[in-house]
Amino acid sequence: MLQCIYVMVVIIILNILIMSRKALLNFIKFGCNFDVALISITDYNQSHPHIKTVEHGGITQICQLKFDDVDDGEGNCITDLDAKTIADFVRSLTTEHLIVNCEAGISRSSGIAAAIMKAVNGDDMEVFNNYKYFPNMACYRKVLNQFMEIDEESLARKEEINLRVLKCYYDLD
Repeated sequence: MLQCIYVMVVIIILNILIMSRKALLNFIKFGCNFDVALISITDYNQSHPHIKTVEHGGITQICQLKFDDVDDGEGNCITDLDAKTIADFVRSLTTEHLIVNCEAGISRSSGIAAAIMKAVNGDDMEVFNNYKYFPNMACYRKVLNQFMEIDEESLARKEEINLRVLKCYYDLD
């Protein structure tokens, strides 16, 4: 008896929002009319905001992690296990809307969001070309590494572009 196995490849284009803790709490307060998943990062010694799925702002899936905004090897940095948890969470999403938040919404969340954008949507320049963000490169590298091999030359070029954008915006030449 011949069995046929069909493999379905699903490509999800994610709409990713990067938020601070304060913006997330406002989002939850006012809610939304669509389903959204949440990756919430807090400092290692801080508690997570109290969030329940569905009841708060249309949030249907939550991944909460604790690590500090530091470089690789310093203090309570993102671990490979944290990055794997994030990648596995993204792979399990049932919605195309994702919020990534950390305390300030500038570094850890943008690094994680950029890695997810690169892995899932194929382009992370929306983050690297934006003066509002300064991606934590340890977060970016570790999360992206869970999705694919990192091209170090491309990574160095993106860091350079991000620094030029920041210098230009803040007139730091």
